[in-house]
Amino acid sequence: MKTIHIIRHAKSSWQHSHLSDVDRPLSQRGINDCKIMASHLIEAGWNHQSIYCSQAKRAQMTIAGIANALPQVDIDWQIDSKLYTFSVGVLLEWLSELSDDCNAVTLVGHNPALTDLINQLGDTYLDNLPTCAYIQLKSEVPLWQDITQTAFHTTQFLKPKMFK
Repeated sequence: MKTIHIIRHAKSSWQHSHLSDVDRPLSQRGINDCKIMASHLIEAGWNHQSIYCSQAKRAQMTIAGIANALPQVDIDWQIDSKLYTFSVGVLLEWLSELSDDCNAVTLVGHNPALTDLINQLGDTYLDNLPTCAYIQLKSEVPLWQDITQTAFHTTQFLKPKMFK
């Protein structure tokens, strides 16, 4: 069984218009949403192993904010520049190259790629994955290279507004 945990970066700040897209930080709302979501991710069965994050500052601040809100949990992640993408094709290629020894992976990244990934692989259609939202997809598919051949089931979908 393969499981994909997806976390869209929290709300970013547009306060500093001179910053490039990759350098935009989180807004205060985004920082607060990370704190709100952290414990709910654990309750939802988030496997906080094999976490890969976009190189964008807002994505890194999201996973760091979640980790900081869970000091009792050891959360480590890797930055992967390939995850700074807005293309579902790039995400599908990235996933297909994972080792089959890895049964669960967490992606921290961006729309529209994440919403498109959920809609292409999953059994639930989303118009838009909200900022700082979490979705869990599971499939009986044994190999990552075959992920597009078997539907994934949406087993969790959490968003900050559910807890405010």
